[in-house]
Amino acid sequence: MTTNSDVLTTFLGYDERDLEFEKIASDLDSHDIEHGVEVIFDYYRRNGFPHYTVREDEKHQHMRKIQRFDVDTIFKDNQIIQTMHGLRMAWTYFPHFWEVQCGNAI
Repeated sequence: MTTNSDVLTTFLGYDERDLEFEKIASDLDSHDIEHGVEVIFDYYRRNGFPHYTVREDEKHQHMRKIQRFDVDTIFKDNQIIQTMHGLRMAWTYFPHFWEVQCGNAI
């Protein structure tokens, strides 16, 4: 689908920078990486970072799933293995997780 950004900005009041963000975010491989970083950074600087959110009913649903989870399945050779259960809900209570260093990662 072709989008006419002039029409969207002039007649519908869309911000040209938001349209550029959508264009880049929907097709990252077709754009210059430096330009893409600048556009994406600008977008989140203006709109705020998209932290995880969970509705109240979803929190209850996640808690029920966690309660039903068979914890014996996370042990292998007497070691705890990684599981992704409850992460979406956990991230909503831990918005600064991006700042936590993990191992040697920067």
